[in-house]
Amino acid sequence: MGASEKGGGYVARGAKALADYDAQIKTIDGKIERHTQNIAALKEKKQELLSKKRSEDMAALQSYMASKGLTSAQVLSVLEAKASQ
Repeated sequence: MGASEKGGGYVARGAKALADYDAQIKTIDGKIERHTQNIAALKEKKQELLSKKRSEDMAALQSYMASKGLTSAQVLSVLEAKASQ
């Protein structure tokens, strides 16, 4: 029987093949770790931006309310009336 009859034409590469796989797996694990860290950093940055946006939105709303002489109770009353329509 030839190699093609036993293993479909493939010959085992031995210990070197295992070492190559281990090196490739280690490289991939490193890439996964770097990307995981990048994702965590991006999520943190996103939260910072959302927080800053919320603060700016609230400041704009407070400024508008002050310029129109509105209290938060008045604004809530108008919003509740619109929501129930």
